[in-house]
Amino acid sequence: MKRQPQPKALGSFKNSQLPGFDDLVARLHLAPESGQIWLDGKRMFMLHLSAFGALRRELIESLGIDRARGLLTRMGYLAGSKDAELVNSVRKDSSVYDAFSIGPQLHALEGVVRVEPVVVDVDVARGRFYTEFLWWGSIEDEAHTADYGVAADPVCWMQIGYASGYSSAFFGRRVIYREVECGAMGHEACRIIGKPVDDWPDVQEDLRYFDAQPFANRKIISLGAQNAAIPSHFEQASAVENLHKSRFKGRQLIGISAAFNSVCHMIDRVADTTAPVLLLGETGVGKEIFAQTLHAVSPRAEKPFIAINCAAIPEALVETDLFGVEKGAFTGATISRP
Repeated sequence: MKRQPQPKALGSFKNSQLPGFDDLVARLHLAPESGQIWLDGKRMFMLHLSAFGALRRELIESLGIDRARGLLTRMGYLAGSKDAELVNSVRKDSSVYDAFSIGPQLHALEGVVRVEPVVVDVDVARGRFYTEFLWWGSIEDEAHTADYGVAADPVCWMQIGYASGYSSAFFGRRVIYREVECGAMGHEACRIIGKPVDDWPDVQEDLRYFDAQPFANRKIISLGAQNAAIPSHFEQASAVENLHKSRFKGRQLIGISAAFNSVCHMIDRVADTTAPVLLLGETGVGKEIFAQTLHAVSPRAEKPFIAINCAAIPEALVETDLFGVEKGAFTGATISRP
């Protein structure tokens, strides 16, 4: 079991300047003749930002925003916790501030973002942790705005995971960062705040992105194999192609766009309730298929699904047969109908 990084100098500190990069740069080795890049004995690799952006876009459009965010957050968390291991070999005799700065500096050295400390107040011995940083030139900001334009919510998911993973490994307790301002939203820079998990209100909203979740459309996909265990994301994904085996009797519900996944997510949320659902859209976009899917994943799945084409029924008949009528309400209403 690997020993968690434990800097020797403990205490409270506040600072606004990062130390020099020379000792970290010395740990970076490029070996082009063997096709390898190493950082303190751990293999790294370079990737075009446009390629990362394409991967990010594919994740969003195939899994939906929530699950794509969770995947990238967890990937960043692992990277941050791995980088924290350098504290044992670099600056192990330095102050807490210099040791902690390895994370923000590696984030810059790896080409992800430039980090500017605003408030760093950490006392490992007393269990106090509060940090605030500015991020400049975030790769996730650039990737997101290139594909989607100005964002409505913070988008630096992988970087938040990295900061949380690094700080948690360094501090010895779980630390969660939140992005309170984001360059992709139009702010001058991204601003993040990190605190122990117990110090955050409504922390479950953050923690759900750090825990692995099933593949998108899990309830809908499971219709095709209700009695079979689905142990992996890939098997769940392949189940989409076998929806013809489900109770839909040949009706396939297949899609990968963000809009499609958003609708599936809303169906998943409302399926267990008795709330009425209104599906809007042009002719031919699949409203009836989604309605059948909603019925199939609801507690009323064993009851009949009744489809009514109101356009083919006279208005008076719709009112009397569907909504009931009191005797004498209009001409021809000779009896009351519930």
